[in-house]
Amino acid sequence: MEKKFLSITSSKNFDDGLGKFSSLRNLESLNLGYNFFANHSILQSLGAITSLKTLNLTWNGLVGYFPAQALVGLRNLNTLDISNNGFNGTLPNQGFKRLAVLKNLETLILDENDFDDSILPSLSRLTSLTTLSLANNKDLGLGRQGNEEGSLPNWLVANNTRLRGLDLQDNFFVGHLHFQLQQHTYISRMDVSSNHMEGKLQEKIGKMCPNLNHLNLSHNCFEGNLPFSIGDMTILEAIDLSFNEFSVEIPRELASNASEVTDLNLGYNNFHGEILLEQLKSTSTLQMSGNQFTSILPVHNSRNCYLNYLDISHNDISGKVPDMKAQFGTFEKSSYEGNLFLYGPPLDKSCTKVNKSDPRPTQFLVGLRNLNTVDISNNGFIGTLPNQGKCWFNWRRKIVTIRSVSIEISQDVIAEHLGIHQGVETSAYATSRDNVATSASSTGHPF
Repeated sequence: MEKKFLSITSSKNFDDGLGKFSSLRNLESLNLGYNFFANHSILQSLGAITSLKTLNLTWNGLVGYFPAQALVGLRNLNTLDISNNGFNGTLPNQGFKRLAVLKNLETLILDENDFDDSILPSLSRLTSLTTLSLANNKDLGLGRQGNEEGSLPNWLVANNTRLRGLDLQDNFFVGHLHFQLQQHTYISRMDVSSNHMEGKLQEKIGKMCPNLNHLNLSHNCFEGNLPFSIGDMTILEAIDLSFNEFSVEIPRELASNASEVTDLNLGYNNFHGEILLEQLKSTSTLQMSGNQFTSILPVHNSRNCYLNYLDISHNDISGKVPDMKAQFGTFEKSSYEGNLFLYGPPLDKSCTKVNKSDPRPTQFLVGLRNLNTVDISNNGFIGTLPNQGKCWFNWRRKIVTIRSVSIEISQDVIAEHLGIHQGVETSAYATSRDNVATSASSTGHPF
């Protein structure tokens, strides 16, 4: 009986035997990952295995132009993975549009190559695709081949109407996330994290993509409020909006309508208002740190709470920590620290006073995102500034001035607080006992 599934990985000197595969007329799945072929004409040899449905060529050191023409005979092909190679483009008239004849091709994984934006138009021809992954192709967002200013190819979603999963993370894309005003009912997973996207989300984004269940917009420059229509994504399970500039309060529609959310990460934005623990009690992972929240709407019955991970640290929350019952009894003080006027177990502060021995008394500055000047002169502080990185200052601001009496500031501490190691140029002078001043000018987004 002939094999239908074959996996050969991490083999040496295997190139010469590839031609024999064409005799395996019933072979449907072929995994040749991690072989590092010396012969880059491998695709021509594999193109003769017309019965193939799945072809995996990940991690093989294949470089140069991707010869799409070599695979047009694989009319049964459903999944193609050429990730983690060194492909850097296609020849004229030999682009991915040649694969449009493969009507069964649904999954295309191109991660970790050197493709630039010249391949994008041809990908829009692959209308049978349900999953397209282009993560970590650094040149995709450089806009060298007519993709205006390296903008995100929003039209991929409009043209590829069957697309369910789209991964464009870490590609230096800029511009707005803007969909055409129509329902994209198929799309369920989208990741555009770690780019340079900016602006506000469309007010009707939830109505345009009602079936999204995984959305990752983290590590960009998005701003403004979260649209109320996010509540229309009723099957949303995981959403990551961390490390952006979102502000205003969290829409109650997100918590009340999107009841299937299990992972919610809103960390390191400018959100304020209440943390709606009562409405988010079915969430298993809740990350809200590094914002400006001021209060908690507690859970009425902690026995019905399914939280496994909670982080509301480094906000402006005051009052008492939720009672350490049921799930809340499993959270340590790291879940709550950095809120100056939050007290009660597991924190080391009682309801009558803030612990004067708190080793980090400067954490109240975390939420002051527009802070320009700090003056703590003519007091009795001693020692050094606490080494707390971005928890001490919001290093995105252009000017920071510090005045103190006897606090010592080293160049290394200044560098960490103001983000030199994160791509921010900083000049500093700090020698006087009576006056310490530092100034910093930001040259870019630190993330």
